[in-house]
Amino acid sequence: MYEAATGGPAFRGETSAALFNSILNKAPAPPSRANPELPAELERIINKALEKDRDVRYQSAAEMRADLKRLKRDTSSGHSTVAIAAASATEGSAIRSSAKLPLASKSIWKKWGIAGAGVLVAVAILLYLQCRPSPPPQVSGYVPITTDGNAKGLVGTDGARLFLSELPPSRNAISQVSVTGGEIARISAPKAIMSLLSVSPDGSNLLVADELGQTSFRGALWSIPALGGAARKLGDAFGESGAWSPDGQSLAYSDFADLFVAKSDGSEPHKLFSAQDPKNRLNDVAWSPDGSQIRFTCAFNNWSKDSNYVYFLHEEDQPSVMRVRIRDHKLERVADLKSFRRTGYLGLWLGLAPDDSPLLLRDTGAQDIYALDWKAQ
Repeated sequence: MYEAATGGPAFRGETSAALFNSILNKAPAPPSRANPELPAELERIINKALEKDRDVRYQSAAEMRADLKRLKRDTSSGHSTVAIAAASATEGSAIRSSAKLPLASKSIWKKWGIAGAGVLVAVAILLYLQCRPSPPPQVSGYVPITTDGNAKGLVGTDGARLFLSELPPSRNAISQVSVTGGEIARISAPKAIMSLLSVSPDGSNLLVADELGQTSFRGALWSIPALGGAARKLGDAFGESGAWSPDGQSLAYSDFADLFVAKSDGSEPHKLFSAQDPKNRLNDVAWSPDGSQIRFTCAFNNWSKDSNYVYFLHEEDQPSVMRVRIRDHKLERVADLKSFRRTGYLGLWLGLAPDDSPLLLRDTGAQDIYALDWKAQ
């Protein structure tokens, strides 16, 4: 509508970035400056359509259509009434008078009417495209990035490379590969048994743990430059999962059931949270994009099928299967495990059947496989 009224675009820019900046941050030149014969009411409609404050610009195509129809109605007779206010120099009283001003010919208004109708159609199409549900995403194709056949996990990226935790038959390895694919390159670490935990937000450093999954479930935390250089130990920090904050200033890491936050170099750590029971290991530590929250998972916790409960094992005074209701944090004992003999470390595993009945591994003293029917109490 602006371009139809003035003969030029409302916003200009020599590059796409400059154009976007103009659209977002700059006000367009008044339409009447380019077209002095433009009616004031039509200029008001154009300015309202271009208003940057969403609360004061047109809220719907119907609202704009109403203003355009009102403008056409008021000008169909060829006249418009304008109120003029003047202040008296001696009395200070306001005097209101009206004058009838001639408007442009009907042919000009016909042109504006066509332009306005076109804008309405465009706005209606835009609203439809914004409001209709998006189609479900579909995989249109894929390209293999690695072809060595080794088991591996993607830990992070700097946009150009993918950083991997490899699990070849012999030992763990920290590797990298181009996002477009190619040969995998090993990243040198101070010790061969170090495991990759995460990548710094800028992709310049890798967070690794010593001996994790080899001789222990926790290890000293180190920082390794992604492009090569001397690795450095992060203070006295020990853990099994961790991540740097989005601004790179802090480090969050878990050590069994405890969650810590320290400076990025591992100094000045303080405990942020404890799951109490050391068997409830905290894993998958990650920051929210704005750095205001830290997410983690607790080993062997399970969500109910309706997402209303979280089931977990309680080990202290009375071994039990517990569940907490998300809505009001109500804690309930589901099953008593006092006389239930579990098998080694895997005895800490907890699963849920399709009906949310707890599944556990029991030590029967034999090498046979059993099916256990468990009725929740």
